[in-house]
Formats: sequence, structure tokens, C-alpha cells
Amino acid sequence: RADHDSRRGRRCRHRSYARPVSARVPSNFLLVPGPWRRPGEVVEALKARGVDAHAASGEPIAAGQVRVDVIEDERLGSGFARGRSGPLPSELVERVAACRRAALVEIGQTLDADPTRVAEVGRALRDAGGLAVRLEASGVASPWKPWLELLSSGGASELCELSVCFVRDEDDAFFTCGMHGFD
Repeated sequence: RADHDSRRGRRCRHRSYARPVSARVPSNFLLVPGPWRRPGEVVEALKARGVDAHAASGEPIAAGQVRVDVIEDERLGSGFARGRSGPLPSELVERVAACRRAALVEIGQTLDADPTRVAEVGRALRDAGGLAVRLEASGVASPWKPWLELLSSGGASELCELSVCFVRDEDDAFFTCGMHGFD
């Protein structure tokens, strides 16, 4: 179709979205405090436990891919102080606070697409020294045992319980955090 190009004062032919746009792959991020210093250490630990993982890159994630980075934050303990049902055990929070690094693990799928796969990644992270887990979409932190139990069930209500939190604002309006993990 012909349109007027006002910048050049002439008519031009163009096609909207002429370049193909790659399909977006939904993903979930897990934050796991642990003994790691570099992404390669987490990648190797996951591979040793049967999980194919790669260091994070600037490229879009592929479906089913597991990518890893390591972050350093002296305030990790505060991010693991509360879970969906209230405060986490103080011993766990203290251990997380003493650990200043965490693996940031991106899994290229929605949470409900293959919960067994997400649980497999979680167990591998736990077995490699991960102290606890937090889903970044909602900020919901959890010790491993209840998180893995809820995830392994695969039930819709259990998946929501482990990944979604309800927030009330100052006007007493409620909203959710974490539902986009289901995309």
C-alpha cells in the first residue's frame, strides 16, 4: 500500500512488520543463594546433576533452556525473610544473609508447562548447595521441602500457592504478583 512519507515529502511503499519477529518464549526466574562465585560453577553443578544449563547471554532464551547468572547482594537475607505464608525460619534467613551470592536461574517455560522439569532444576540446585529458592516474578521465597512438594504435585492450586502472592494496598485493594509465571 502506498503511504505518504512526511519526512521526505514523497510517497513510499512499505509493509508493516516486514521483518519477522521471533516468538517470545515465556520464562521464570529462580533466585537461589549458594556457594557460587561465577555462573560457570552453577552450570557445571547443574550439568553434573543431569540438568543441561548455560551461562546467561544477551540472546533471547529458547524454549526449555536453562540459563544461569550469579549475582552478589549483601541484603539477600531480607529477600528471603518472608514467604507466602509469613516469615521463613530464622535459621534459614540467617544462613541466607551470611551468603552474599545467589544463582539467578532462568527457565524457558511457564511454570505450569512442565512443573516436573522445574522441580528437577530445583532439586539439582538444592543438591549443589542452594539454601532456599525465591521466584522472582512474585518475590515469594521458600525453603526447599515445601516448594518441591507443591511443585511436584503439578496441581493448579499448588502451583499458584508456591508462586503467587496477594498484596493489599493502602486503599484495601487486592492484587496478585506472580501470575505472569503462567503466561
